[in-house]
Amino acid sequence: MRLSWIVRLRNPDGSPAGAVNLDLQVFDLGGRQWSSIGAATTDAEGQAKGEATLPAGAALAPALRLLETGDAPAALAGLPTVSLDARGSRLSVDFGEIARLAAAERVLPVRLIRRPAAAEAVPIGGLAGGAAGVQPAAIATRVAELGAETTTLRADLSRIGEERDALRLERDSLLGEVALAAGLNRKIADLGSELAEVRAENQRLRTDAQIAHEAAGGGAAPVAKAVGLGEFAMTIGAEVNDAQTELRRRGLALGGVTITAHAELQEGGQKVKLPTSAELRAIPRGMLADLVLDFREAGPAPSDASGIVAPDVWGLTEGAARRVLASVGLTLEASFGPSTIAPGTAPGQAMLQSPRPGAPVPRGSAVLVTFAQFPPEPDA
Repeated sequence: MRLSWIVRLRNPDGSPAGAVNLDLQVFDLGGRQWSSIGAATTDAEGQAKGEATLPAGAALAPALRLLETGDAPAALAGLPTVSLDARGSRLSVDFGEIARLAAAERVLPVRLIRRPAAAEAVPIGGLAGGAAGVQPAAIATRVAELGAETTTLRADLSRIGEERDALRLERDSLLGEVALAAGLNRKIADLGSELAEVRAENQRLRTDAQIAHEAAGGGAAPVAKAVGLGEFAMTIGAEVNDAQTELRRRGLALGGVTITAHAELQEGGQKVKLPTSAELRAIPRGMLADLVLDFREAGPAPSDASGIVAPDVWGLTEGAARRVLASVGLTLEASFGPSTIAPGTAPGQAMLQSPRPGAPVPRGSAVLVTFAQFPPEPDA
């Protein structure tokens, strides 16, 4: 049977051992001695390799060794890795990397020049033979142990491969969910923009219809109705908010808005009635109350439009309400009205809000909150 072999040799200082003559030997069980089957010389990188043929018909122990020949011959310590090709016709032997010993540390190779007595022990590849000759059982035991370790390592590699595949599947699933969430966020943002446009268009149509009606001067005269003071404030605030949203979409800003309305208070200030143009001319000015609604411009809305729920800020001060809304990604649009909107509310506390608490709103949108006015300071 043919075999190929290779070795890498290093000097004691770690440098490549070049130009070293090596002799490859196999132990002959029949002759009880080492037999040379090949030779080679290391190159400048300390590597030597060669081809050899195992003696046919000889009883060989599974032991190979390398000898350094020359002026200071020595046996090289190294346990080779032996493998057989798929056809079972060639062996590959790799001694790995071997470090040479200094001359004073070398052990001369044993050369058997006589057949030993039956009671003598002969070292063969690190094992000892005695009266019964070589002990192949020890070699077989070690081979079996190495086979078991190899099987265990292969099982571990298979398990690691399965865990890796499972992690890849989990990663792909998470990436799919992230992509789906991003698509839903974009759709919510688009719907929010469309809703703002519809509100602005409705407001323009109502304004145009009112102007046309007044210009025509015909038809039934409008009748003023009394509405709740809170409803009146929230209606005006919603229209101002719609206008600000539309202007921001066009790259403009409305800024702060103050609205003063001359109205008639009814039911102890719980309801308010805005007179028509004809009624306003007939009512003495001193009989009407001045309602002042102050709307402050909210900061620019962030680009993120994922849906959230409006928190309840009733009874909070302006600073506290602003912090609560900011914690969930919303901004505050503040207005101020008389405390009669919500009796029992202290000055500076929130009385009304739009959207209502618990309503779904786009992230980054403004929440209109009406706070109770502080009483005017007395003249000095």
